[in-house]
Amino acid sequence: MRRFLIAALLLTGGCLKGTEPTPVASVSVSTDASPNGVFVGDQVQFTTVALDISGNPVPIAVTYTSSNTAVATVTTSGLVSILSAGTTIITIASGSQSVPVPIVVDPNVSSSVQITPGLLNIAVGAQGSLSAVVITTLNHPARNKTLVWSTTDASKVTVDQTGKVTGVAATGAVSVCAAASDAPTVKGCATVIVQ
Repeated sequence: MRRFLIAALLLTGGCLKGTEPTPVASVSVSTDASPNGVFVGDQVQFTTVALDISGNPVPIAVTYTSSNTAVATVTTSGLVSILSAGTTIITIASGSQSVPVPIVVDPNVSSSVQITPGLLNIAVGAQGSLSAVVITTLNHPARNKTLVWSTTDASKVTVDQTGKVTGVAATGAVSVCAAASDAPTVKGCATVIVQ
């Protein structure tokens, strides 16, 4: 859970007679946004508590606004709906205090493919498994991507479309690669040794 805390000084001097400074000294904001990125179609819930100078909650109304409603909208209860890739700032205000929280929506564009393990040793006739993850341009695990697996020498090592490799004949090294189907030049490779 991500947490933001913005503290502001209470203005105690220079007040007009009969007026009182706002009891809100800080605003505590938490969100359930995934650390693996925010994508189109996601919803993010903000939870906000206004605090006095002693850190105690105060019953002050909280408002939420989005600087770019084409990217994301936000309800009065702090529920953000992600509509398109881009950037918006959700401003959370209570009393005289406000917290700007930027949201960068991942466009889900394939940038690289990470394969694990990077080196696999198997025996002739044996099988092993490789796994691959497409990484976006914002360095998050991509969503809804299909991988295409291949081998540089099927006479030594074969691979199916789940990443399962089979040792066919002894070899020092064969590259087994996975490419993003929507961007065939974006791929990662592992080395397979068959003994």
